[in-house]
Amino acid sequence: MSESLSNSVSISESLSNSVSMSESLSNSVSMSESMSNSVSMSESLSNSVSMSESLSNSVSMSESLSNSVSMSESLSNSVSMSESLSNSVSMSESLSNSVSMSESLSNSVSMSESMSNSVSMSESMSNSVSMSESLSNSVSMSESMSNSVSMSESLSNSVSMSESLSNSVSMSESMSNSVSMSESLSNSVSMSESISNSVSMSESLSNSVSMSESMSNSVSMSESMSNSVSMSESLSNSVSMSESMSNSVSMSESMSNSVSMSESMSNSVSMSESMSNSVSMSESMSNSVSMSESMSNSVSMSESMSNSVSM
Repeated sequence: MSESLSNSVSISESLSNSVSMSESLSNSVSMSESMSNSVSMSESLSNSVSMSESLSNSVSMSESLSNSVSMSESLSNSVSMSESLSNSVSMSESLSNSVSMSESLSNSVSMSESMSNSVSMSESMSNSVSMSESLSNSVSMSESMSNSVSMSESLSNSVSMSESLSNSVSMSESMSNSVSMSESLSNSVSMSESISNSVSMSESLSNSVSMSESMSNSVSMSESMSNSVSMSESLSNSVSMSESMSNSVSMSESMSNSVSMSESMSNSVSMSESMSNSVSMSESMSNSVSMSESMSNSVSMSESMSNSVSM
């Protein structure tokens, strides 16, 4: 926590994966000119797998700061098994967060030569967060497929959270789900509890797409069946296009921006250039605090100071 750093702290009770590969294989490696925080805290085991010369799992390569935190409870999280494959890869010039959290099976698995899952390529900051509890989240199984892709010049969030089946699954050549392409900030958050949320099964479909010049929030929350499903060539659901800022606040007691509260999972992503507040289930003042009963992800990316605490 300094003036230009960003903190991304994840705490779990069981396993934690934090794999990063660069020129020399290591755990939680960030190659930058400044500093980087990659914190994984668990009570049981921790997996740190790097299995190739050029493979990278949750790799952040930037010039400034980078956070790459992966937390899981059972099997491997963010596994890449190929020559050039990369899972949860953020390549930018400034800051990048790539957080994957799951409890059972693999999260963000890419199994091809050029595949990439949860890829964010930008010049400034990018968040690509996938959280699930049971099956795989953000799975890409093709040559050029990418799921939860954010390509922008400054900041972009593409968050998919689910508890049971896959969330944000793309199974085609050019498909992308939860895609945010903007020049400044964009949030595309999909939260569900049972079946998949934001599923696109076509050539050019995209669900929960936010395209704006400054900031935009596109939040879809459901409990049972899929929310914001687009199954056509050009359709898009939950699209927010604006030029300034938009807040999406859900169930809070104090002051917060982009707050999501639930009993099982909660995601609170805040991205800004200076400071970001993302408070979930808190009574007092806090910056990027996410508290829930099961799992919680709280990612904050900024150019100056950002706190990201998950309890």
